[in-house]
Amino acid sequence: MPFENPKSNGVYLKLFVVILLGVTGGNLLSNWITVRVAEYRLEQTLAATQAKLKHESRQAQQAAAEAQARGQRGAEARQAAAQQARRNDQIGLKLAQACAEWTKASQELQSYTTRTEQDKACSRLNDYVQGGILPRP
Repeated sequence: MPFENPKSNGVYLKLFVVILLGVTGGNLLSNWITVRVAEYRLEQTLAATQAKLKHESRQAQQAAAEAQARGQRGAEARQAAAQQARRNDQIGLKLAQACAEWTKASQELQSYTTRTEQDKACSRLNDYVQGGILPRP
């Protein structure tokens, strides 16, 4: 029997240790490789996700800018329509007439008073047309 020889016991022990170290080393190497493969796949997935998010973010920013531009154009159109309506209503026409009369008087008389009153009348017209601010009496 091979186990009865005392000299052969050392060989089997050494063989056992070598096999044990080989299996343990193989398992550790296998685990390390598995972790590296998983890490690589995770990095690839993360990179793809980041690229997709950047693209979607860029699209969202572009859509927001377009919506803001449309809103701005709409607001400008509404403001222009409101200004034109104020210019053509009864108060706007009276203020425009007063501005025109003071401008004519200022050109004819060229005095401090006519220039001051022209500035006041035309300023009232501008304030009313631009902002809807009613003139004070």
